[in-house]
Order: sequence, then C-alpha cells, then structure tokens
Amino acid sequence: MHEKELLENYESMQLHIQELIEIGLSLTQERDFDTLMEKILLGAKNLSNADAGTLYIMSEDEKHLQFSVVQTDSLDIKMGGTHEKITWTKLDLYDENKNPNKKMVAVLSALEKKFINIEDVYEDASFDFSGTKKFDKSIGYRSKSMLVIPMTNHEDDVIGVIQLINKIDKETSKV
Repeated sequence: MHEKELLENYESMQLHIQELIEIGLSLTQERDFDTLMEKILLGAKNLSNADAGTLYIMSEDEKHLQFSVVQTDSLDIKMGGTHEKITWTKLDLYDENKNPNKKMVAVLSALEKKFINIEDVYEDASFDFSGTKKFDKSIGYRSKSMLVIPMTNHEDDVIGVIQLINKIDKETSKV
C-alpha cells in the first residue's frame, strides 16, 4: 500500500470511529423508544453505506419479529420510528408445528444469532424473498445485496434484527 492510500484509510477509519462515538452518545441519551430504534437503523445504514434498512423488534412472547423502522433513501421512504406506523404482518419465528421458520432470512438471523450476507436476493435460493420481491415490484425498487444482523442485549438475548439493503459504492454513488 502506498503512503497516500494508508493516509486515506487512516482518515476513513477515524471518521468511522468518530461516527460510532457520536451514535453511542446519542443512543445513551435517547429516552423515546421509537426515536431510539430509528437512530439505531440510521447509524447502521450510514456505517454500512446502505440505501435501505429494516429494523425488526422481537415480540414480548418471542414468537415473532415485528417491523419497527423501514427506510429507503433513494425512494424517500420513512416508516415506523418517528414516522407513520408500519402495519405489515409480523414474521413468525416458528411454523404451525413449532418448527423454526428458517426460510425467512431475518428470522434465521434471530434464531441462530447469525450474521447473513447475501450478494443478490433474486439469485439466492436459500430463503423466501417473496415479500421483498412483492415490495420491490409495488414501488419500482430492486433489492440486491443484503446484510442481516441480529441485535442482542447485554445478556446476549436477541432483541431484534437489522436488515441492511443495497450497499452504495461511495465512489460511484451506485448500488
């Protein structure tokens, strides 16, 4: 690596660290749950350069993931959090026979505390992306890359899932 590249990497790392510190401070001071969830999703989207994101919260009975915040920058979509309520159907963690619902990527992430990285949701046959494809078709979007991250509390219990969609290349500003 050349000196110029090293300096650029160092400066980029410093910016990320500063951003993490600012997010951490903001989160510790926030008392409103909806605002907190929105800040968490925005921070994750910014750090990962994602165009879109969904934050799910574990239901109290731990049988479902509920939509909490959905945002897509390129389409100016803002739902949940401090915006309009999300009325979409929750994701069942288990089927009617009480078997784990491993066909849904967010559910599998929650059940197995697993980070999942998908290059192209339309080419991946491991999961049921029918809901994603239906949403895409209804609004003229194309979900492609997806990073799914379980959120855990201080006791390592899963409390939610963050789904980041369509990484943006900073140099070209393209998905």
